[in-house]
Amino acid sequence: MTIKAITDKKELQKYQEDESSAFLGTATELILPRNEQELAEMLESATAAGILVTVSGGGTGITGSRCPIHGGQVVSTENIRTPQTECPDEYDVVSEQGYTVYLNRYAKLAATAVKLGGTISAEHGVGKKQILLNESGNMIPYLEIMFGQTGLKVIAEIKHQLDPALILNVGNMVPKELLEQVKSEKEAG
Repeated sequence: MTIKAITDKKELQKYQEDESSAFLGTATELILPRNEQELAEMLESATAAGILVTVSGGGTGITGSRCPIHGGQVVSTENIRTPQTECPDEYDVVSEQGYTVYLNRYAKLAATAVKLGGTISAEHGVGKKQILLNESGNMIPYLEIMFGQTGLKVIAEIKHQLDPALILNVGNMVPKELLEQVKSEKEAG
């Protein structure tokens, strides 16, 4: 399946910046996959070819995380629609069972993105977010998928060096519990 790349500069323009207008991307292609299979094929193809890919969100952020500042391709998932047969009423996200199905699908997508060399962070309190993992059934910090437990602890230790009193944005990047654990370890000597 071949996905057509849009190269028209006018079409690309709205995917090159976010609400802040502080960052301007330089992507040369826009990809609009219609389903998860096309998205997966596009990501695998770009990875194999060494093409940088930026996944475009809604453009309402102000941190530049959706801006393709390093060029490559920008992919927008706005056209992806899950067929109704894949999400019957009993799996509605507002129900507990439906929310679990949603989290499992999201965890799989996040793990795949990291495996392909991507990231899964966004600008809104990424340290507060957690994902359900199928194998364990436990919720783990969002960033642990990218950095592992050791990497997340290193981030917490750096944060402790900069903010030993834990007064600056506690839990926004590193889960509060881990920050408190590192603080206790440092105080204990």
